[in-house]
Amino acid sequence: LEPVEVAMQHNMTMLAAALFLALVASALLALWLGHRQIAPILTIIRAARDIMGGNLRRRILLRTDDEFDILIYTLNRLTDSLSQKIDEARTENEKLNLILESMDNGVFLFDEAGNITDANRQARRLFALHPEDLRRHSIHVLGNAEISETAQQVLETGAPKTIHTKLQLLAAPHTFRIYFAAFQTGEA
Repeated sequence: LEPVEVAMQHNMTMLAAALFLALVASALLALWLGHRQIAPILTIIRAARDIMGGNLRRRILLRTDDEFDILIYTLNRLTDSLSQKIDEARTENEKLNLILESMDNGVFLFDEAGNITDANRQARRLFALHPEDLRRHSIHVLGNAEISETAQQVLETGAPKTIHTKLQLLAAPHTFRIYFAAFQTGEA
């Protein structure tokens, strides 16, 4: 009976060793598979954060030969498209600025509080304003209550309005047709 018990003890030891080795192998395989899945995700997250931070030159240069490739391709194309749209908007903005600075009509932009946020060359010349003074003056610097009241009314209602008014500028009276329109800046 003793040889059977010894054999049984040996078999139990071998079985325990095999189970332990299987557990270690399973753990190592799980770590490897986990790393294989997590590494691309971490790379994609880092790249997405760079892009979100404004680095539109950032691309994900990773091949996984699985579903991540589709995600990587999509993010790279999205970044290309966003960069192109921003370049187009920048070009259109430059064109608009060129037009505004070249026109004979004066153009002012005001914020919700009635402060002058921007003015084109002609408006700055007519009202003797310097670019550095713009954000320090309100609509009241124009010296006309009708202009101030109309601007406030347009801001409150959102409805555009045109008025005709006389102003004393550059030592001579001038008659102006002024168009008011409110627009959203996208800022909150």
